[in-house]
Amino acid sequence: MKNSIFLFAFFIGFISSGYSQIVNLTTADGRPILQEKNNGIDGSPYFDEAYQNSKIILQNESHVREASGRVNLLNKTFEFLNEGKLLEITFAEIKSLELANPSQGFSVRFVNGSEIGMSKNMLYQEIFEGASLNVVKELSYKLSDVQVDSYSQSEAKRKVMVSEELFLIVSGKGQSFKRNQKSFSSVLPSNLQQKLEQLSKSKKLTWKTDENLIEILDYLDNY
Repeated sequence: MKNSIFLFAFFIGFISSGYSQIVNLTTADGRPILQEKNNGIDGSPYFDEAYQNSKIILQNESHVREASGRVNLLNKTFEFLNEGKLLEITFAEIKSLELANPSQGFSVRFVNGSEIGMSKNMLYQEIFEGASLNVVKELSYKLSDVQVDSYSQSEAKRKVMVSEELFLIVSGKGQSFKRNQKSFSSVLPSNLQQKLEQLSKSKKLTWKTDENLIEILDYLDNY
């Protein structure tokens, strides 16, 4: 698990590689272009609203770029600032992306499915990276029409609905599991199933948060 915090270093030539999927979201006078499909919705399309110091590796390059940006999980894009402009690039163009979170003292890493044996060419949030196993999360942000109470009347409104799916990756193969011992154990190799059973006998296991899951994975990976 990577916990390092990266210092921001603004990258001047970010778009020099000529990526076709990089889109300018800024007008000629520097004002952000409002995207109609995201206007008037209930909830945020972003993994985090704040722009964060980010390290990004593009699919056709091996070296790290740095920028200030945020992940739009509804549009499946990464928005970033470059020379006073707001730009975006699709998930398919990104190999890996790391967001520094100084206020919480850790960083969040996303990795493309093509890099970890997953079938979807998209970004997965990396929950745990160990010597023998990895766990990633697929976050899905979708719009749904719901009824919202507004003062004395009810009105239809679009709302961001968030769902997740967890995957255990062993030897380049990803298998989906739910946040409980039975489901997680079913995708583990037999030797790790036994270790998990031993752990569950010695302490009560909790599966609700990523931190709970990381604690269990640390035990299995280092035992």
